Parts: sequence; structure tokens; C-alpha cells
Amino acid sequence: MFGKSIIALFILCTQTLYGQGLKVVITEIMADPVPAVALPPKEYIELTNISGERIDLSGWRLGTGHNPAIIEDGVILEKDSIIIICSKESVSHLQVYGRVWGIERFPILLNDSDTLFLYDRDSAIHHAVSYNPIIMPANKRDGGWSLELVDLKAACSIQSNWIASNNPLGGSPGIPNNSQISIPDSKHFSLLHAYTLDSMHIILVFNDAVDTASARLSERYFLEPPITINNVVPLSPLYNLIRIELNDAMEPGKIYNITARDLQNCLQQPLSTFNQTKTGIPQTHPENIIINEIMNDPPSGGSDYFEIYNNGNKIIDLNYLLVGNRNSRAEISSVKPLGESTRYLFPGDHMAFTTDLAWVGKQYHLKAPSQVVLIADLPSWPNETGNIVLLDTAMQVIDELKYHENWHSELVRIKDGVSLEKIDPRAETQDKNNWHSAAIHSGYGTPGYQNSQHLNYQIHDDKIWAEPSLFSPDGDGIEEECKIKYRFQEAGTVATVRIFNRNGQLLRQLANNALCGREGNYSWDGRDDKGKISGPGIYIISTDVFHLTGKTKRYRFAVTLANKNF
Repeated sequence: MFGKSIIALFILCTQTLYGQGLKVVITEIMADPVPAVALPPKEYIELTNISGERIDLSGWRLGTGHNPAIIEDGVILEKDSIIIICSKESVSHLQVYGRVWGIERFPILLNDSDTLFLYDRDSAIHHAVSYNPIIMPANKRDGGWSLELVDLKAACSIQSNWIASNNPLGGSPGIPNNSQISIPDSKHFSLLHAYTLDSMHIILVFNDAVDTASARLSERYFLEPPITINNVVPLSPLYNLIRIELNDAMEPGKIYNITARDLQNCLQQPLSTFNQTKTGIPQTHPENIIINEIMNDPPSGGSDYFEIYNNGNKIIDLNYLLVGNRNSRAEISSVKPLGESTRYLFPGDHMAFTTDLAWVGKQYHLKAPSQVVLIADLPSWPNETGNIVLLDTAMQVIDELKYHENWHSELVRIKDGVSLEKIDPRAETQDKNNWHSAAIHSGYGTPGYQNSQHLNYQIHDDKIWAEPSLFSPDGDGIEEECKIKYRFQEAGTVATVRIFNRNGQLLRQLANNALCGREGNYSWDGRDDKGKISGPGIYIISTDVFHLTGKTKRYRFAVTLANKNF
């Protein structure tokens, strides 16, 4: 029984869908049927024949661990047909929804993450499904909803390929899933991160199942500093992990860059430009890790996140980090692990944590998606004031922040979704003057990458300029936009950016009292406020800036717009 949790599934196979001989696919799982929505409160697993031929399931097995349950003799699955597998006791309750087969010792679906295996009669893994309880939408986590395969044609892919059922009954046993759509091509096959088993072995983690034929070739991987690679093994049963065996040992404390090239996923899609990551041998005692950003007041339907930063020179294993708060007695409370899977934080790197990665990805611009980590739970951090406590596994405090909402800029009237960013990572965490609201150009948050209000010691004066000063928004892909760039010595500068024609008429307002970061830009695409493209000529960019300290300044400069389409 699955209790009050529910599972999110990632389905994988070994190469491509039909090319691998994948004939039968797990297409739906009801792991937590209570409280029921409208279906009987019974667990079930749905199988679909995608082979185009009759399949005899006699002797096939289904389970999550040792001693999987055996499908009895005589179970024939016609082409393109569906069968509901459940316990023998549940057959009478589910048979109204389609063909049902009851088996002895129906698999126990654990509350925590686990892997469900479908074995053929030769005991080979035919299909494997890994599940984890943290991705189900909050409004369906209490039970009664099944998880359904999204794209039957991409059954080997783990990318967004399982969602909660949209059927008003809570599931669609015995019939094609309501959720069946095609996975968009925008889901890029990427190398996420890497970790080490020891000084001789590296594990690469991808966001999808690899094509094992190309992934086995050692010449597809490059280390810097260079080390010869002896062997490469894609790891079953999910094949999104690759183990690399080295000829020589890695040096403790040294950071290695590893690049993968010319790989494909199980759908034969090429590896994206996110094909490089870092690895090395971490230290077990975390030090010089600081709290760097917090967004604890999300809008309705949103989720908190917080960010840490490695301010030292050591590789840190997140398995040795915890986060908590303090209760009304000032005691450390609600402690949660940050290392739910093996991840490293490298010197100078940021890493953000949230319980709703999909929402954070839509709300903010993720410049480094792999540096935003989905975890099962975070402590409660009240909107007005509270404590964030970063600890090691010995419960020793590494860093702590007692924040207050009045640390936000006075110009930020609506604080929902606006993060507080640390200005100088070298300064004291508890110094309220070392925190500021994130800039508008960053979307009011910078999870997983450098803060918009980050102090740059190389900036010695304020400056605003246009780049390029001659641009041509004519659709040829060359210098299509003019960027009005800025850099400021102080956090909290506000800017109004307006575009005028040579007659002094206002054409476009790019920003109006917008909270800026230390560095950033606003882009002009040559259009006026009505969306109409402007003609060739000289235009004046006027930028008024002011700071709450009373400092004001106006910058004016000309840019030239060229357009061969006029």
C-alpha cells in the first residue's frame, strides 16, 4: 500500500522503442487508491501490447524486488490490447473497466522510491519503471489518482513521460490513457551531473536513457586534465547512468571537466549542448558553504526555494548537508536532508533546492537548470520572518540566516515571488545590509546561478551603454536587438529606460522604475509600444536612474537602426 504518498514514474528501456524488442509496456499504475476518487480503492498495474502481434504472457513476472509475482499460464495479450494486473481479491472490483488478471503476491509498491520490473519468461528485464514520491501534483498526493504514460511512442524516455491521470474517475484502467500526447522536441537530451565511486570510477547522470550502442564507446568521452578511459558501461535497468573506468587514479581535491560527445538517447535524439560537467573526489566534511538566496513567499500555487553557494575551494558532497529552521523555543527543528541523491557542489558554484521544480522553472529564468534540485521536503519558512539553518550530518551549524521581509527594497511593493539575494558572499550572512531584493531583469529570482545583486569588485563606477550602437532588426539573425547594458556600484538602483525618435517623440518605454541588479541589460527589438517595427534612422535612448540614497543621473545616447526591409 502506498499510504498518503504517490509515485512519479520514469520509464526506460535499453535502446529504441521497437528496435529494442520492447513489446509490452507498463502504461498505468494505481499505487495509492485511497481515498478513492471514483474508482474502486484497489491497486493495479496496466500493461499494453505495442508489438503489433499476439504476446503470450505466460511465465512473465512483475515485481519491485526479489521473488517477483508470476503471471500464470494462459494469459494471451492480443496486439494493441490492454490488460489490468491486480491481486486476485481485486479482480471482481476492476473487471468492469476492462480485461483483468489477478496474480498471487501482487507487488508491494513502497512509499519511498523504488523500481518496478517486468521480466519476460526467460527472466530478462523487459521493461523497468523507477518511481519517486516527490513529483506528483500537490492536489493529487493524498491518493485516488493513478499515474499514466504520456507518450506511448516514446515509452523508453524518462522526460516528462508520466503524469497524474486526468480522468475524472482518478484513472483509466483498461482503456487508452487520457494523458497520451507526444512529448515535445524541446525536451533536450542532456548530461546533468557526475559523481565518483572512487578514484578510478566516474558515474555520469543523464536526463534520459542513453542509446547503449553509442554510449559504450570510450572515444565519446573526454576528461580535462586528461586521463585515459579504459571502459564505459551503461548501467541497467534504467540506462540513464554511465560508469566510466579510468586507467589512472584521479587526484584528491582536483576538479576534472568531463565532456560527452556524439551520444543519443533511446529515441535517437542527439545530446544537446548541455554535454559537459565537473567531477572529482569530494570531502566528507562540508565547510565554507553559505546561504546565498531565499524565496520564502511564493504567489498562490508556487513553492519556496533556497540557494547555497560554495565559498571555499573544496568539492562538497550534498549527502553531508541538512537544512532546518528554529521553533518558538529557538531550537533547531524540521531538519531535512539536501542529498537525496549523490550530488556535488564545486567551488564557486550555486545550487538551489525546491519541492516544485516545474513551477520554479516556469517562474524564473533557469540559466543553469542542473543546479536547481528537486527534493521531497523543505522546512517551513514564514513570510514575515524566520530562520534558515544549514547543518552538517553531525547537526553542527555551518551557516544560519534570520531573515525579515523588511530587508526587501522599499520599491518592491508586492513581495510574492521576489527572492532575497546575498550581495557579498564574503560578508556576514546575518548582516541585513548584505541582502537585497532580486532585480526585475532576472525575473525577481536567480535560482542556481549568480545573484543579480552580486557584488562585483571589478566595478568602480556606474555606467550605461548601448551594444551594438548600430543594429538591424530585419530577420536575418544578425544584430537583431540593441541591448542597453548597465553596471552599478550599489544594489538597489532603479531605472526608467525610454526610446525617442529624432523628433523627440516617445516610441517605447522599456522599463519604468525597474529595480536593477548590479549588472544587466534591457533589450530593444526596434519596435514601438504598439509592437510596430520602427523605420531606419537615429534614435535616442534616455535612461534615468536613482537610488534611495538620493543619487540620480540621466544617461542619453544615440543608436542607429538599419532595416533592409524598409
